[in-house]
Parts: sequence; structure tokens; C-alpha cells
Amino acid sequence: MTTMSVRRRRPGYHRAVGRTLVVAGALFGDGVLAHDLSIASAWLINLAVAEWAVRRRPAPHRRPQPALVGTQP
Repeated sequence: MTTMSVRRRRPGYHRAVGRTLVVAGALFGDGVLAHDLSIASAWLINLAVAEWAVRRRPAPHRRPQPALVGTQP
């Protein structure tokens, strides 16, 4: 989703994220520590979303195969 579509479709979300970024910019500045913290937070968010996506899917149901009596492979 592009920034324009997020801004059009979900203006409340776009506004909240923008305000959060402004505050995080005003607090940490643009030094090396701020850069490292932003990379670490991006990794943590990606990891959390990936874990959520993997765990929310139910395991596929497999039916047991009937035993074939008297046949040879």
C-alpha cells in the first residue's frame, strides 16, 4: 500500500503514525543511536507480525490413509 492510499483509506491511522514519528524524531534526533534504535524496532515489529501470521493459521487436517492389506510396494 502506498502512502497516498493509506492517507485516503485510513486517515486516522495515517495521522496517528505521523504524530508518533514526529515525537520519536523530536526525542531521539538523527544520530547513530536513533538510527540503530529505529532499525531494531523495525526488526522487532517485523518479527512480531511474522510470528502472528504463522501462529494464527490452523494446522491442516490430514485424514489417516487406509491400510492396504495384502499388497506389496
